[in-house]
Amino acid sequence: MKRLLEARRLRWPLLALLGAAVMHLLIRVAGTAERAPAAAGLFELIANLAIAAAIGYIAFIVLVGSLRRLLWSVRRKLILSYIFTGVVPLVLIASLFLLAGTLTLLAFSSYMVTLRIDNLVREASNVGAAAAGELDAGGGADPAAVLTRHRRALTARGLTASVELVAAARQRAPAAGAAPLNAVGVVPGWLAERSFAGLAAVRGDAGVQFVIRAVQPVAAGRSGSVMVDLLMDPAAVARIERVTGATVRGATIVTFNDDDADRRIDAEPVFPVAEPDRGAFVSADGLAWFTVLQHTDWESGNRQFLALNVRVSPAALYRNVFGAQARIGDFSLGYAYLAVFVVVALLFLIIEAGALVMGIALASSIIGAVHELFTGTARVQQGDFTHRIRVRSRDQLGELGQSFNSMTASVRDLLRQVGEKKRLEEELRIAHEVQMSLLPRDSVTVPGIDVTGACIPAREVGGDYYDFIRLGERQLGVLVADVSGKGTPAAFYMAELKGLVLSLSRIHQSPRQMLIEVNRLVADNIESGRFITMMYAVIDADSKTLTCARAGHTPLIHVPGGGGAARVVTPDGLIAGLPGFEQRFEAIIEEETREIEAGDLVALFTDGITEAMDANEDQFGEQRLARVLEEHRAADVAAVRQEVLGDVSRFVGAAQQHDDMTLVLLKVREGERG
Repeated sequence: MKRLLEARRLRWPLLALLGAAVMHLLIRVAGTAERAPAAAGLFELIANLAIAAAIGYIAFIVLVGSLRRLLWSVRRKLILSYIFTGVVPLVLIASLFLLAGTLTLLAFSSYMVTLRIDNLVREASNVGAAAAGELDAGGGADPAAVLTRHRRALTARGLTASVELVAAARQRAPAAGAAPLNAVGVVPGWLAERSFAGLAAVRGDAGVQFVIRAVQPVAAGRSGSVMVDLLMDPAAVARIERVTGATVRGATIVTFNDDDADRRIDAEPVFPVAEPDRGAFVSADGLAWFTVLQHTDWESGNRQFLALNVRVSPAALYRNVFGAQARIGDFSLGYAYLAVFVVVALLFLIIEAGALVMGIALASSIIGAVHELFTGTARVQQGDFTHRIRVRSRDQLGELGQSFNSMTASVRDLLRQVGEKKRLEEELRIAHEVQMSLLPRDSVTVPGIDVTGACIPAREVGGDYYDFIRLGERQLGVLVADVSGKGTPAAFYMAELKGLVLSLSRIHQSPRQMLIEVNRLVADNIESGRFITMMYAVIDADSKTLTCARAGHTPLIHVPGGGGAARVVTPDGLIAGLPGFEQRFEAIIEEETREIEAGDLVALFTDGITEAMDANEDQFGEQRLARVLEEHRAADVAAVRQEVLGDVSRFVGAAQQHDDMTLVLLKVREGERG
């Protein structure tokens, strides 16, 4: 079925591909003609769209089917859910923190480089202000000596420095002190007599040279300004690298051209280094990064940007940062902070590892339980209801496994009960057949007596039995019996009883003697716990007498034909088939003889008639049966039988019949005498 559905789904895309191929072929054939159709391009576009749609749909169907097959297993679904809910968020959060830490590290390194440049600018500005202040104060001090002293103070700290007294752009007085680094002993016109401090780009024959320059005008009647230069040579760069942990691998001047006619960004590589950076973002030297500094073009006074290409070493940066903390003896507080961070990080890693192990264990338990359920279901589909799932936990999955085991056990018991029910039904069917075979098949005709009988077996076949025994030309024996129990055993005892009665009725004319002999034979052979109740009556049409004996059975009802109330005939008697009670049975049982007249009606029945219950569990009773017989005493026996059984059926209603109902009616004919 699934393959058929998939074939139907792929039908139209395959047809679309076929149609597009045919259309392309027709277009190619038409293109070879002298006059190609004008709409060939449109048809080709439609064919291409059809091909794209068909291929996309087929790819979608294949993808969905592959995903369905891939995710059919609960194991794979759990693994994917664990990846999506556990691993992916962890990776994303770790990546976020790693990115944040990396950006913070790089930004901090840029800040350290900028801060170091600013410190040098501040240092140069302070030296220039101090020198200008001394020159302003006068006091007979030699300007050259003052400037030289300040220069030596700077060079003593490892800086390539110059301190000079320069004139303004329009003044050509000779400067005092060391020669300026740019070999121009004048202050540019854009600066005039203002002060300056910052990073400057000085252009010369050798190219662009970067210096940290401070210019401080001198007052007190002296013309010119004190210019302090700190050259950004390899020594200065190395000093910055030692402090910041960032290695400079190159620099580029970035100029933004805001001209409306030509807006562009110009990049001019400067600041050459011995080892230019051509590596990846991450290398053994650190992380590749850049630091943007503002500088001033000394000739024009324009503010420009300088992009430094640096390599940031996290170890060197952390060493410089944490090493700068206070120390207690040989112990640095910075390294204490770092140690705390490492301990917390290790603790987090341990927790994460534990969570990972617990997650895998939980997933494995779920997968194992689902696999056990799947295996058990497969075994049940094969008809094996003895398979039990191993329950390893006391959680919801364990309860599910217990429920599965309980379900299979219940199904196994139900199957056993179904088999037992089938066996019982077969046994009841056989018992019903035996019971029906034992009942009289042919109608009995006795001069002067009308006879009829009916046995309505219940769904659960009981042991009701009746029989007519011809004892003479005008004598008839009638037996109504009820064997205890149900099913095949009761039917077999009925068959045995039938044989005994047929044999003994020829020997014993007295009902009492016949029942005594039946009890003696049955008591020796009947199964323990079983018994038989019987009512045996002999009707003599010549003598107009009814002689009966009862072995614990329901009474006999005699309805006079000439009117009057029905009489219940109940001779004493004990149930038959009790081992060891033979003498007691013989002592108790009585025989009663009654005269009968023309039109008299006699009814023998079992307790299935009088004990029939309605929905309220009220019994039909002997009084109601006697009243029905009285009301229909004038009718023939067949009609009376129908009225009795119909009245019982109406009384019971929808209630279920639990016992066999047996009814035998005898009626003396009018006008017939012996």
